Amino acid sequence: MTEERPRLQAAVRAGADKDSLQKLDQKIRLWEEILETAAIVTPSPEGDTRIRFGSTVRIRDAAGQEESYRIVGVDEIDIDRGWISWISPLAKALVNTQAGQKVQVKLPGGNRELTVIQVSQETQS
Repeated sequence: MTEERPRLQAAVRAGADKDSLQKLDQKIRLWEEILETAAIVTPSPEGDTRIRFGSTVRIRDAAGQEESYRIVGVDEIDIDRGWISWISPLAKALVNTQAGQKVQVKLPGGNRELTVIQVSQETQS
């Protein structure tokens, strides 16, 4: 904001295209909104094995297929890494459950019963 925006603003005054400045302003507004709505998530108490924001979860479906997911913020979603949003139907069904529990998840392809087989609270990057 303090370096790039003044440079682009000066370029626009000199007759350059406004697109770059408009794109930068959009990014600035987005990041300001993210910062305004960000909330600090208190870590789970020691020994808490329930699924929470930030947890990594291993699940098994009725066919025996296993998958792992990490529950993250909406701006951190990365399907290739198995990072799903805390507001996704799957994450909502999993939150507050623990290993050994079964959950019913309503997905676009139909309802699925999943078994939680492992929960990890460790920090990953």
